Amino acid sequence: MQKPIALVHLLEELKETVTDSSVQAIPDSQAIIYLDVEDETLIIDSAECLLLLDSPATVEQFFVALNEPKNAAIELYGLSLDERVIDTLEQVFATVDEV
Repeated sequence: MQKPIALVHLLEELKETVTDSSVQAIPDSQAIIYLDVEDETLIIDSAECLLLLDSPATVEQFFVALNEPKNAAIELYGLSLDERVIDTLEQVFATVDEV
């Protein structure tokens, strides 16, 4: 699935404002989002994870940019996140799996 326009704009905005991300990642890190729509997945690469998962506020902006899907799930691969960020992910996504 292509990234929604709102998400593309958010990423552009965060590139200018997030200078030192709290996310610890490796080059192969990623997040996979499973949306409400049948078999729709969105892959967020390592660089995008550094921006979108930096803080509770960026997670909330990320979720809004996805159009606040009701039953979306997220899988996190090779990412180390602040506990507050994990808590926020668990509040907005139906399922959060750290792989």
